[in-house]
Formats: sequence, structure tokens, C-alpha cells
Amino acid sequence: MIVPTAAPWTLAPLTLDEVPLVLVDQWKAAGNQLWCSALAPAFTLPEAEDAVARAADFGGGWAVAWDKASGPGSTSRGEYCEDCGRSAFGLAGVGLTVRPNTASRMPDVLEWPDGSLAGYTGLGFEVDHPKRLAEIVVEGQGCIYQVWSHLGDDHLVRLIGSLRFVEGLQADPVTLIYEDEDPVVTHGGEAPWAADPVRTSQVPELLIREWAESGVEAPLVTIMDLGAQLEGARIRTANLDQWGVAWDLRSGPGHDGLNQPCADCGRGAVLLGGGALPSRLELGPSLGIPRYAFRIEWDDGSYAVYEWQSKGWRLPRDRVLILDPVSGEKVERRLEAYVVIPEREVFVSIATHYGERHLLHLINNLRFVEDT
Repeated sequence: MIVPTAAPWTLAPLTLDEVPLVLVDQWKAAGNQLWCSALAPAFTLPEAEDAVARAADFGGGWAVAWDKASGPGSTSRGEYCEDCGRSAFGLAGVGLTVRPNTASRMPDVLEWPDGSLAGYTGLGFEVDHPKRLAEIVVEGQGCIYQVWSHLGDDHLVRLIGSLRFVEGLQADPVTLIYEDEDPVVTHGGEAPWAADPVRTSQVPELLIREWAESGVEAPLVTIMDLGAQLEGARIRTANLDQWGVAWDLRSGPGHDGLNQPCADCGRGAVLLGGGALPSRLELGPSLGIPRYAFRIEWDDGSYAVYEWQSKGWRLPRDRVLILDPVSGEKVERRLEAYVVIPEREVFVSIATHYGERHLLHLINNLRFVEDT
């Protein structure tokens, strides 16, 4: 159904004093705040009079649920309850990018003149489920918004109609990029590893030991120059592919011991791994892993792929940031590449926390190690 009036979020935004403090805190701690503005209900609904807002758990995004003293809701396990009042209704900015069928796949769809749309049905696409769930696409926002209610479709639609942006909790507008099925291909000419192999004396002893102990029947590949960003880095073992090492810095972006992004721990600033190409892959185009956005091809038949994609809409790479869970600082996410060298039946995986330019620098500094 096309709604002839303006989308509710095009109206005047709410002030911080008009929204629950927990919503402000949730949004500021979210990993998607640079591409997912906060929305909040401009409450005029009688159902909200005795409702209390609390944080809800949506990985990578932000969410707030409203509990009532009684009435239908969901238990902490997500099971429907007739009179617990828990999570009577709520909203979230999900840590997922909008896809072509977001909202439109629902049985009931609302469309606004600015291109925004909302689709709703029962939880799990069960038409008669008592928990009503909506997916919302807001023009200029990169995330999927979800709104839910245990109080019926009428309440859900009125709740959607009350949503407004919040002053000070708004992201810059996002223009999503549609991912084509074919990657952007760059021809690299002669492969970097066509140069003479490096001597073992030029390679960290730990790297040679990791390769030797792995028993891999494929030559060892190393990175000749880690770049200025990795000056002073210390090498250690890493659980990557068939053999792997990582370089840690005293500070800077990285991943902590639980594999969570960190703004200034420096751990795993660069990772290098590799091994022999598994025969089951038959030297396939992307190691049997889903589609990649970028592909480099060299004269010897080797190639590299990076920036994983699933067909649909994605954010520009310079907008994809992660918030450190402790410091709240913004961290560019780790960028990973697979390099396949069919002539030597070798693959290499590389990851860096220092962006695309550094990743390409590392790839261009790959060399074989003599006598391996």
C-alpha cells in the first residue's frame, strides 16, 4: 500500500530529552552508528503509558524494548507469554545492510513517497503469530530497522508512524552500492613472486618453523616488506589455514584474544597464512568461498580475491567501521585477501587492519622462499 503522506522520519527530529536515555546509550555503543541513524517513537500511544524502556541485544546494532506490567509479551527465551508484559514492543537498528528484498518480502507493505518502505507480518513469517514484526527501509540509511509489537497490527503500524530521527544521533546519508555478481577485475601483469626467491636468512625463523612443522607439501611464501605501518612489529604463531603467523604492535587497530576488534591493542595487525591448494577446489575461482568484490589477475594465471560480498546492497568501504567495545573508538574492520598461485599449487591468505592500500602493498611484496 502506498502511503500518500510523508514518511514519519521526514518530520522534525526529537530532542535528546524526548527519548529514553537507554536508547541514546545503545546507539552510541553500536557498531553501525555511522550508517544507521537512531529512530525513536514520538509517544502519543496510550499503550506506552506504563511501559519501561530497557536495552535489548542485537549484535552489531542497537535495540530498545519496552516492558509493561502485564499483557502479552515474550520471555527471556523468546517464548510467547500471555500476561508477562516483557518486550511488549520495541525497535532496533540491525547490524545488517539493506538487501533488495528487505521489507518488500513481507505480506503487508507500506511505501512512502521518499522511497522508504515497511513490511510486516508475524514472527518467522507465520501470519497468525502473536508477535508482529516489521522490517523498515529508511531512505538514506544503510541498516535494516526492525519494529515489533505483541499488541497487534494496529499498534505496530501506529508505532511505525510515530518514529522520528533524534537530534545528535544521526548518521550522514548513505548511498548504497549494488553488488554485481562479477567482481571488479584488475590485471596485474607479471606476478610479484615471479622475482627471484628470497633467502631463508631473510625470513623470520618462526615463519620457517611454522611452515616446516605444518608438513605442507607446497613452497613457503613470505612478505618481503610489511610497510611503514608495521615498523617494530613482533611476529608470533597464528591459527590460520595450514600454517600461519601474525604480527603484533604495541598499539593501533587489531583483534584481541577473543577475536574482537580493538581500537588500540595492536594485536594481529597483519596476518599471513597459506598452504597447498586442496584438490577438491580444482583451482576454483575463489577457493570455494562465496563471491568477492575485487579480483586481481596476473600473467602466470595467479589471482587474488578480496572484499567478500553477497549479492545485494552494501555500504561503501570507507563507511564500514567497528566501534571498540571498551574505548568506543572507531576501528576500520580487518580486510582479508586470498591469493591463489596455481602454477605452484599454493594459496596464501593475508589480512590487515590498515586498509585496502596496505593490503595491496602486502600482496605486491609476496615472494617464494628458496629451498622450501
